[in-house]
Amino acid sequence: MLSWEIVEHGKPLQKSLRETPKPQGTEVLMRITRSGVCHSDLHIWDGYFDLGGGKRFYVKDRGCVPPFTPGHEPFGVVEALGPRAKGVRAGQKKLIYPWIGCGKCAVCKAGQDNYCVSGSRFLGVNRPGAYSTHVLVPDPKYLLDTAGIDDAFAATLACSAVTAYSAANKLPKLNKGDAVAVLGCGGLGLIGMLAGYAYLTHFDPFYHVAFVYGDISDGRAVPTRLHRANLILDVFGGAKAVRRTLERFKAEGRGVLVMLRDGAAGVPVVAIPKADETASGEARSRQWREVGLGAQILKDLGVSSIRLLSFSRQMTYVGLSGFGIEIVSTEPVEV
Repeated sequence: MLSWEIVEHGKPLQKSLRETPKPQGTEVLMRITRSGVCHSDLHIWDGYFDLGGGKRFYVKDRGCVPPFTPGHEPFGVVEALGPRAKGVRAGQKKLIYPWIGCGKCAVCKAGQDNYCVSGSRFLGVNRPGAYSTHVLVPDPKYLLDTAGIDDAFAATLACSAVTAYSAANKLPKLNKGDAVAVLGCGGLGLIGMLAGYAYLTHFDPFYHVAFVYGDISDGRAVPTRLHRANLILDVFGGAKAVRRTLERFKAEGRGVLVMLRDGAAGVPVVAIPKADETASGEARSRQWREVGLGAQILKDLGVSSIRLLSFSRQMTYVGLSGFGIEIVSTEPVEV
């Protein structure tokens, strides 16, 4: 396998050719297809974290002694399994959780590997990481399904997303309208500013989801996308509509993305019209259902008027006003 190693702090990474490991026991060999570059990787490359006031934390104290392979935001494909590895199969794409503990102490047995101080095996820190063609994972439980998420973005989630979630989870109970300061809007800050809400109706066996970016507390003229989830386009087609929407939110500082699911797998289902219905009538019924559901979700979020981001000239959602949501404008977005 090929790896790109830190052989000397502050010097260019060196390409290294080593024998590809063979998984034993519960181990899983992953072929790396994506690897995020975290800012911590730069500090590890430097050899220290600058704590301010002339103080430094040296990474050698955490076992980062050259030569070693960095990269703690790994995503890849299952390539081979040890004889006792269960629950995954070759060819599956998985996000790799990098904060792996010793697996034996009370902390690890409680499922809190990231707190392990008895012999942590953090990928890219004190174990070979994702700047490589392959990574050996000790157990399938560290492999996560990210279906519906772009692979390149998913690679970052086991670091930036869990860090932002951990920070948000430490906040005291907040009330609507309370303000929270996010210091720094890099990878962590931006993830921390995107909140998700799940909705379940009496008619559907699955959840619809709303993602809120930034401050929408005034509820007025909020950039909004009502998105009908589509497995083919959202997963295999690169989720262009979703990505363009989030880019627009980032540029404007706020927005709401409502993901409306149709079918238990999230696949749009084109119903066969009944004998007394036409195809256009079925389409109208479906659109009205989407309008009503989307409006209820927006009202629950405190939104009273929106700037509708549309990728289709046919999908106007003019009926939202009948549910108390004013459309200030309909703005086309290029995919």
